[in-house]
Amino acid sequence: MTINRVTCFLVTFFTLTASCHAQEDIGQAERNLIQARINETYGNRYELRDAVASLGGKNDAEFTDPFGTLVNSWVFTASARDEASTNRGFIGIVRNGAMIAVSDSVIGNGPHTNVQIISTSDLNNDGQVDIVTLWAVGNLNPLEHFWIFSWDGNSLRVINSADASSRSIIIAAEGSMNLVDLDGDGVKELQGRVPDYRNEKEETVTYSWNGQLYGKWASPPTLPADGFVPRNRLQVSVKVTVVRQSNGLRYVYSIHNLKNSSQLLNEFWVEKLTNSFSSSGGPQGWSFGEGSQALSGWTTDDPTSSSYALSPSNQTDLFVVSSGPPSPLPYYAQGYNDISNDPDDPILWYNNVLVNSARGFTLGPSDPPTPLVPLVYIDTIASYRHQALRLGWIKNQGIVKSLDQKLENARSQLQKGNNASAKSILQAFINEVEALNKQGDQISAEAYALLKFNAEFLVGKLE
Repeated sequence: MTINRVTCFLVTFFTLTASCHAQEDIGQAERNLIQARINETYGNRYELRDAVASLGGKNDAEFTDPFGTLVNSWVFTASARDEASTNRGFIGIVRNGAMIAVSDSVIGNGPHTNVQIISTSDLNNDGQVDIVTLWAVGNLNPLEHFWIFSWDGNSLRVINSADASSRSIIIAAEGSMNLVDLDGDGVKELQGRVPDYRNEKEETVTYSWNGQLYGKWASPPTLPADGFVPRNRLQVSVKVTVVRQSNGLRYVYSIHNLKNSSQLLNEFWVEKLTNSFSSSGGPQGWSFGEGSQALSGWTTDDPTSSSYALSPSNQTDLFVVSSGPPSPLPYYAQGYNDISNDPDDPILWYNNVLVNSARGFTLGPSDPPTPLVPLVYIDTIASYRHQALRLGWIKNQGIVKSLDQKLENARSQLQKGNNASAKSILQAFINEVEALNKQGDQISAEAYALLKFNAEFLVGKLE
């Protein structure tokens, strides 16, 4: 996320795109009320600089209230009217017209030409809201100082390092600071460009969390050796159910981003063995499409925003309808990162997805073979049954033996040219799969769909 709340522009930093935030500035009446609360505490020494309102319920990329501690609240910044004095700036929170918290007056190095509240989120995964504020100094090519405050619902404390003159160590050239997660551990870094006046250039500096403060430390996180930001810091559970409907088979994927994940989940891909898709869907903000010739799946509509991404401990359902019978296929779940440097080349993108994701197996539609050879398809169903056992979708070997025998008997009848008997045996196979499914603890929904719908497909092709 690019740190700039006023202007929408493109940042050339791993092709990171920043968009204007959805937070609305408060009106003049509210500003007057906040100024009145400031005056009650400090007299006329301070003026309101910036404020954002109604944080409760907002959930965009920049302003979130993950712990419900900012409901019906206004967060504001204030600076001394005479910044040449020893009075220093601070931030505060007003709720229901009353001042409920103010930080220490620690922000120096004025006068400040631009003051903004940049974001509210849990930057460091400590269970508290972190409020990032910007205090710019100078009119021409201003240097931006960033102060970060942690809010636990009761008090505000500074969590960035500062020098003896009350200047934040976290600085950047105008519009260059980004919130990033370079190593994908879920703890954000701030990265921006800092002027090197001696050599007349700018250098990129990373400010990171050391467990106590944000600052410029000796060994900040860096990108992995391949240069791509991690998107595999996920633990996911994927279940699929398949049901027949008038226009084909409906594949419903229940995606659970487990509580131990370090990232939100915003892309889910399945290996593609067909182009036969009649409809698809998912929650608001998710769309189905082709990632490459080899993958199809769902992504959030705006990959640069976390607005619709699936948070840890949350679940969502995605579906696609296809005429293709199910096959065991690998899936790839990718996590949201504040910066995205996925390769543009489709082959490189595909190869990156394969290794930079949480992976497992599920079911997906596939094109049946053309021409269909029944004896070969019987062997395909047999192979599916053994794959289901290896993947844990069938609970014990005894079930496999019983199903094996029916498939072998059907195969024998096909070899004799007795299609009617083969169909009858395959129907008995389907009935056994149905009975196992009703028991609830013998086969999974994946094994049930894999065996049932492929056997039904073959039965429908036998004359």
